[in-house]
This record gives sequence, structure tokens and C-alpha cells, in this order.
Amino acid sequence: MRHRTALIAALFLLALSCGKGLNQGGTNGAGNGEGSGESDGSNGSGGGSGSGSGTLGDISSSPASGSHYAVLTVAGSGFESSSTVTIGGVSCAKVSTTESQIICTIGAHTPGVADVVVTQGEQTKTLTNAFTYKAYLYVATSSSDKIDQFEITSSGALTALSEGPLSASGSPSVLIHPSNTSTVFGLNLTTPSLSAYGITATGAISELAGSPTTIAITNRNFVVPSGGGILYQAFGTTGSSPTEITSFISQLDGSLSQANTAGTGRSAMDVIISPDGTSLYSTLGGGSPSLAGYQVGSGGSMIDHATGYSLVTSPGNIAISNDGAFVFQVDLFNNIIVSAPRNSSTGVLGSGTSTSFPNPTNTSLQVHPTKRCLYILDSVSNSGRILVWDATTGELSDLASSMFSTGAGPTHMAFDPGVSFAFVSNGSGNVLSRYSIASDCKLTVLGSGQTTDTGPSGIAVH
Repeated sequence: MRHRTALIAALFLLALSCGKGLNQGGTNGAGNGEGSGESDGSNGSGGGSGSGSGTLGDISSSPASGSHYAVLTVAGSGFESSSTVTIGGVSCAKVSTTESQIICTIGAHTPGVADVVVTQGEQTKTLTNAFTYKAYLYVATSSSDKIDQFEITSSGALTALSEGPLSASGSPSVLIHPSNTSTVFGLNLTTPSLSAYGITATGAISELAGSPTTIAITNRNFVVPSGGGILYQAFGTTGSSPTEITSFISQLDGSLSQANTAGTGRSAMDVIISPDGTSLYSTLGGGSPSLAGYQVGSGGSMIDHATGYSLVTSPGNIAISNDGAFVFQVDLFNNIIVSAPRNSSTGVLGSGTSTSFPNPTNTSLQVHPTKRCLYILDSVSNSGRILVWDATTGELSDLASSMFSTGAGPTHMAFDPGVSFAFVSNGSGNVLSRYSIASDCKLTVLGSGQTTDTGPSGIAVH
């Protein structure tokens, strides 16, 4: 009898032990006792499977190369919503995530080879040198009726694409590549018209089927906000031509349909848009006010600020800081550049502060994409210099020892996607100057420059 009692007790303890093991996997689930007994269930899904699905498996990625805004697919196992992907240390913005696949959009980076890294908590999986960043540069050569096409190398050199220059009749001038798109827009001076070009897998561009779109006159500038859905064109006075800003909606076939107009009263010489796409500003030629401002609405609508802005007496080129906090305008004949604070909610500008600057009549302005640096090109002295602005007041001051040489007749400036290199078109010298960019914004000339077709002007980088 005593042996039988001991046997029953032993069986009871064994049952308790097995039951405990069977249910360990149900910590985060319904506790139905179907766990393996070998997992603590910390990554188990509902039902308490305790499968440890959060453990990263081996990974692979495709394609092997691409440019900014292209899509990367990472295959593997154990991915979760918290998993992140970087390429060369730059975040790849996730589009979708499943347990076995992550799709993400490639961020901006300097051209070259980079590692693909998946991180999940304390786990990482690395594909060494698995991706090659590509970047491309397009420059309008007005006197040749062409757009020259180059690949930017990891050293900042330019290699002509095998497709060669693209024929673009009508004296192509300004080129713009809006972020988050695979389209380049071009302004043709003599046609007059606006063209839309699609970027192919090789980096070359080709004119879209619905392009070009004929417009009134094209002796002025235009802008396209991030996303590229709407284009804003500044029109100046030429005979009976309008003095206005006109918005166009971009169609998938490259055609542009006129959406809205906003009268300026005088010649609209230049136009810029705020980084957030909510405010538009245009230089007005020939008097006061020197600048018009608009609140941008849906469908390309523009609401005129109640009054214009008299920042300068001889209105010249304009630019806006990369954070949208300040608008800069050149005073053509008084050797100054004015900085005006901008209200981030309304877009209204406050009183400006002036900074002396030689030869503003022949200058163009370019803002560094991420730093408080304003690059100024002087087509008389064939040189450039860098101003920095105060983060609080916007007041401009010279960056010490920041002068840099250009070719003959510099007109436009652009940066590679990773902002490691800068490029300047020299309209009189038929050459693109190349520079490396230091952390303090200063430029160092790279070689003798890249020869182009005749009359290089606007630059776009993809």
C-alpha cells in the first residue's frame, strides 16, 4: 500500500512538471499549452506558439545598385515592424514590412559602394558592400540645344553617359529635379515651352510623350515643390505678355495643364517656394515693393499676401533658407543682400537686415541643403564666396577664407545627393567646375573641370 501511494505521488508530480513545461510557451499568448517547452515565449505571437519569430535570419537585398528614391527589397526571416534598414549608414524609409520581406525607399547618399544593414533591437545583419549608390547630373547647354548627361563617381568626377547628350530644341535653360520623383523639368527659352523628362534605369533622361507644353513667355524662372505635382512659372513683361505667376499641374505623360494664376502687377523676375511647399515668393522688377508673397493652396491656387515686401530698392535674385525661416534678396545696385524672417505658419515676412556685398548685380544664390550656408556666384570676378546666417536673426556674415574660384561666367550651382560635392556651370567657359565640400561648407576645387557643350546653364542632379 505504501509503495502504491508513493507511485501515485510521483505520477502527480510528473504531471505537474510536464504541464508547466508545456505552458511556458504561452507567456504572451492565450496559454493554450501548445508551446514547445524550450522557449520563454518573449517573442511569441498570439496563441503562445513561442516560435521566437523575432530572431533575424540571413538576409539578401536587391537591386545591387540604384539612386536616391529608388526602391530596395530586403528578403530574410524574422522581420518585425520595428526592423530598420540602413544603406551606408543612411536610413532606408520603409514602405512595407512582412516577416520575410522589407521594402524601403533609398535615402540620399554620396555615390559609391555601401553596406546594407538590418537592425532589430540588439540584433543586426550586414551585407557588406552589397549596394552601389548611383547619382546623375544633367546640365542644359542653351547654345547647343542639348542637355548633357553625366554619372557622378565616388570621387566627384563626371563620366558622360553612353546615351550621350539629349537633343532639346528651344534653348533649354533652367532644369529642376523635384525630390521624390523620377522626372526632370526644363525651361526652353526660345520656343517658348516647358519640357518634362523621365529618368530611365540607366540614369539617362528622355522627353515624355505629352511634352513639351507651350506657354506665353519663358524669359523667367520656375519652381517645382517636392513631389513634383505642380509647377509654378514666373512671367515677366514682354509686349502684351502677362505679369504673373502661373501654376501648372503635371500629368503622368509629361503634359502640363494650367491651374491658376496670380497677378504680380510688375515683371516677375524670379520665383522660389518654401521647403514645406506652403509659400511662394517672386522678385518684382523695377521698383517697390521688391518682393511678392503668396500662400499656396490646393490645386496650385495662390493667395496673395495683403501687401508686397519692400526689402530692397533694386530687386535681384532671391533664395530661402533650408529650414524656411528666412528669405534672402539681392539689391542689385546698392551692394547689399537682405535677409527677412519668415513666419512658418502664415509665410508673412518681417523686416529685413542688410549685409554689404560687392558686385551683387551679377550674382546668383544657392543655399546649402542642410547647413546655414549661402553660396554666391559672381560672374564678373569669376569666383564665389560663402555667407552664413545667424539662426535667430538671419543676419548674414562672411565665412572666413571661403572664397573659391570658378570658370568664366558662373551661373548655376548644384550638389550631389549626399552633399559631398558641388558643381558650378560656367556659361562663358563651357565647363562644369567640381568641388569637394568640407563640414564647414568650404569648397576645394577638384581638377580642371568637366567640358560641356556650348552655353552650360541650369543643372539638375538625381
